[in-house]
Amino acid sequence: MKLLCLLLLACLAGCGASSSRDWAHHGAPMFADLTVRELKAVRAYLHGLPQLELTDARSKPLKKNSILLIELHLPKKHEALRALDRGQSKPPRQARVIIQFGNQTKPNITEYIVSPLPSPKSHEVKTFKGGKPVGFDSRPITAAEYRHMIAILEKITTKAHKLLFETTGGFSFTNCSNRCLTFSDIAPRGLGPGERRTWIMLQKFVEGYFIHPVGFEVLVNHRDLDPEKWAVEKVWYNSMYFDSVEELVEKYESGGVEKIKLPDHDDNDLYSTYIPRGHSNTPTNIHGPKLVEPQGPRYLVDRNFVEYSGWSFAYRVRSSAGLQIFDLRFNGERIAYEVSLQEAIAFYAGDTPAAMQTKYIDAGWAMGTSSFELAPGIDCPEIATFIDLNHYYDTDKPLHHKNALCIFEMTTGMPLRRHFNSNFKGGYNFYGGLENSVLVLRTTSTVYNYDYIWDFVFYQNGVMEVKVSATGYIHATFLTPNGLQYGNKVYDYALGNLHTHLVHYKVDLDIAGRENSFESIDLKFVNFTNPWSPKNFIVQSKLHKTEHKTERSAAFRFGKKFPRYVHFYNANKKNKWGHQKGYRIQFNSHAHSVLPKGWREENGISWSRYPLAVTRHKDSEASSSSIYSQNDPWEPAVSFEDYIRNNEDIVNQDLVAWVTVGFLHVPHSEDIPNTATPGNAVGFFLRPFNFFDEDPSLSSRSTVIVRPGQDGKPKVQRWTPEVVGHCVTDKPFFYNGTYAVRRRTSFCGALHPSCHANHPVAHIILRRTSSPHIILQRTSSCGSHHPAAHIITAHHLAAHIILWLTSSCGAHHHRTSSCSAHHPVAHIILRRTSAHICGAHHCAAHIVLWRTSSCSTHHRAAHIVLRRIIVQRTSFCGAHHPAAHIILQRTSSWGAHCPAAHIVLRRTSSCGPHHGAAYIVVRRTSSCGALHPARTSSCEAHHPGAHISASSLSLRCTSLCSAHRSVAHFTLLCTSSCGAHRRTSSLRRTSKEEGWT
Repeated sequence: MKLLCLLLLACLAGCGASSSRDWAHHGAPMFADLTVRELKAVRAYLHGLPQLELTDARSKPLKKNSILLIELHLPKKHEALRALDRGQSKPPRQARVIIQFGNQTKPNITEYIVSPLPSPKSHEVKTFKGGKPVGFDSRPITAAEYRHMIAILEKITTKAHKLLFETTGGFSFTNCSNRCLTFSDIAPRGLGPGERRTWIMLQKFVEGYFIHPVGFEVLVNHRDLDPEKWAVEKVWYNSMYFDSVEELVEKYESGGVEKIKLPDHDDNDLYSTYIPRGHSNTPTNIHGPKLVEPQGPRYLVDRNFVEYSGWSFAYRVRSSAGLQIFDLRFNGERIAYEVSLQEAIAFYAGDTPAAMQTKYIDAGWAMGTSSFELAPGIDCPEIATFIDLNHYYDTDKPLHHKNALCIFEMTTGMPLRRHFNSNFKGGYNFYGGLENSVLVLRTTSTVYNYDYIWDFVFYQNGVMEVKVSATGYIHATFLTPNGLQYGNKVYDYALGNLHTHLVHYKVDLDIAGRENSFESIDLKFVNFTNPWSPKNFIVQSKLHKTEHKTERSAAFRFGKKFPRYVHFYNANKKNKWGHQKGYRIQFNSHAHSVLPKGWREENGISWSRYPLAVTRHKDSEASSSSIYSQNDPWEPAVSFEDYIRNNEDIVNQDLVAWVTVGFLHVPHSEDIPNTATPGNAVGFFLRPFNFFDEDPSLSSRSTVIVRPGQDGKPKVQRWTPEVVGHCVTDKPFFYNGTYAVRRRTSFCGALHPSCHANHPVAHIILRRTSSPHIILQRTSSCGSHHPAAHIITAHHLAAHIILWLTSSCGAHHHRTSSCSAHHPVAHIILRRTSAHICGAHHCAAHIVLWRTSSCSTHHRAAHIVLRRIIVQRTSFCGAHHPAAHIILQRTSSWGAHCPAAHIVLRRTSSCGPHHGAAYIVVRRTSSCGALHPARTSSCEAHHPGAHISASSLSLRCTSLCSAHRSVAHFTLLCTSSCGAHRRTSSLRRTSKEEGWT
């Protein structure tokens, strides 16, 4: 009976896990972005309503009614959970639509919810929290408005043509060919609500024009819907302000203003381009490391539903804000209902009016629609799954963004866990390790000059990382005498302006259910009498927990001390050890506030006051910002401060964490041409804190355990294939945990007496790995304790190779190997031609590997794997062939540029002085073609091409794992330098694609 109950429970557990997965998969489409069909259906439905009087968004007039945005309207959370947790029917799909009503007595912005999709039949007005109206002047700039902005700039620059032409050395805004000017517009557009006044600065229209300001800025009032009524209000030139273009031109002509003359433009100046320049030691004929999936991907993508290593989630890319995930689960248990990007800002400072005014709030530029095509091998690995996106923003038909999102698994190059357990006697008890592979969900946003790389990273141990990396061009303004107070000079006349990046995320946590609580954990010192030495005291730390019961107490301000741990937990659910199941948020950020509280534009980004704020979930508090905040930050339609103003109870409630991360950026010369990602990535981790009974990555079968066997040989325990795959390595995993001092002394000529007679397979492998490293490996090196000792030199940055073992102190690396009495002087010399290995003059591009007097049968498997080296063997079989040797010489690099590259396998003096030129040519006619062996000038007339008289050789292709045939490796095997098989030669190719000739 007991057994039956256990089986029933196991069955129910299995069925529950299966149901959880099926329901998650069933509910994922609720969060999918609108399809092209749905987008077109919504537009057709609304254009079919005569009362709306809609016209095309891209038509020229500004006084019109048109659709600005169509995107998914999320279902209410409790409705979505019925489908996700119980498998019930999904709520109908709906669309959020923004319509600009400009052709009315009182223009306005109205949002609608259109449903059901894909065949809409109804619509209703969508309102913001508190019923706040959306001011018409807060709308984003559209393509139609930009066309009129360009028209007024043409008028302005025509009046100032001479000034601009002389200042820039021949650049103009109109009637130009390769000497054109362009512009950047600054936001917010004014100093208060109801304004639409934009500062515009001119730049040279060259590659990377963002960092080519010319020192001319103009303020245009474009509030009126009739562009003919637009006006210039201010002009800035050479640190002086003018009320009109005419005033500036008049003073310029009369000498009333000091003229600027920029340095002559040099078309060969690569300053703002990506074209490489400067010295590099990195080889250009080979690629760097690449990711591979030896047996294919280990994750599943089904439309917008993703599964990987216990994780499952649904994703979308919201047109107005960007990347979001929903129903985040690990092993079937929900961790979060939503983790989503809300807003990104960059607030600047400077001495020019454009710099002073620049406060970018990127959702106002439809940040999500700025997700453009990702480059394989750069933006994402070539093995990634690339996904197209569709957006409907300021358009009349859906816009298709190809390969705008990618999903891939990668190894971090760092173990997730590992331990070496020493026995403190030169050996070990065990080694255990688990490689750290993660799944990455990635997209980008290129908002004007900056590129943001958005990552959600999923680890095997239940940890999720949220990360943003900043790159792209800096926002540069014209350098003035006071400019260096606000940044650094980065060009003759350009200032890189200081600015702060802040990014806001919504994290709707559901830890073991919706009823969660929140606490912070710090440390406090305690001082007490030492119980085992009463005359002394103990001072140490102990945990100090603070439960936060209201929203205000859980809103942490920048500038105040932030807790060590912030912990979300379910008070009603405990793990095996009696701890409340929880997750914590760990910050990786250097953020700080950008403006004083309540100062004008700061009202539109009130979320930026808090690195962390915790509120109760409400469907009416779906976002912390809006698409309107950029152009009306003074009276924003969405004010985050309203979410915590009522100070609600947050104990055992459905909680939302609002997280702010960011960093200060003071541009410097190394930001030219682009800001680089290292050091410019911030984010946070969601980490389990007593949520599980143990590390959930224990379920990973990528674990490797090594224990010493009774015979002294390591015993490897693993649960994945022994050989990773031919494109990674064809060698099985090997580990040797000993660390005793070996009797090998130096590498400069000292003897190594640890060898013994039964050394039949001693060999040396010199091989090129897939990454630019060289490995010198000696296997079975005269003792069982060191069967795989090797040296790795990781810095193969030039055409040469440096190999060393413990002490490389002389011109020659003498390695003695007295494996038997027959080899009193057998040794290997690694030497650098035309230079000393240990000296500073490493000028040669190859190495000579030279083995002398190798006549013993103990070296039956001695071989060398080589690339771009010369192998020279002397004194093969005794005094009769004192000069016999073989040269395997690479005459050129194997690439598309060398179609006639070939290898010469040369044997000189193989039959005495009469055959000094005997040799074999193995020629390769193209980088991937067949090899063509030929024997010329044979030593014996009756053996015209059948053998090599002094040794048996085979030339074998050992690695050809990609289309880049130019990096194929070759093996030269000497099977018995003085044995009976020396008259047999063969050529073999192991690649499946090509055979030997």
